[in-house]
Amino acid sequence: MRVGLIADTHGIYDKLSLKLKDLDLDLILHAGDYAKDAEEISLISGVKTVAVRGNNDPLNPNYNDEEIINLNGYETLLVHGHLNRVHRGTSDLKARAIKLGAKIVIFGHTHKFLLERDENLLVINPGSPSFTRSFDRINTFVVLEIKDDGEIFIEKMEIDPF
Repeated sequence: MRVGLIADTHGIYDKLSLKLKDLDLDLILHAGDYAKDAEEISLISGVKTVAVRGNNDPLNPNYNDEEIINLNGYETLLVHGHLNRVHRGTSDLKARAIKLGAKIVIFGHTHKFLLERDENLLVINPGSPSFTRSFDRINTFVVLEIKDDGEIFIEKMEIDPF
């Protein structure tokens, strides 16, 4: 299973959608901030997209604050992260994931790529494909691949949004 992980698109997604279309993905997960972009990204890329609300999304009954999705046997928590105070670190987010029985957590909010692994949990922030806040100023998203035997591969992808 190949999954595109995106967050913090903030209305800029045309190049991203075209790139996602070429990656042979099974699913796209959007970790909020402009969750409605997920609808257009899905139309352009032709890939089913699941999104959650971020701090810049209005209350919309079409989106939840968090979703649990099974990715090839791995329970996965999708959140934006602002309600888990990720700007202060990932400990609250990890505690929430463990409470829900998740093995993978995908979040946004910081606009910075992050990958943390321990024996029980994989935490991924794909960064932002539109407005990075990373020191290297590179806009990013992630392709997560989960093989049938459970092996996980993560590829950080770079993109020029303009």
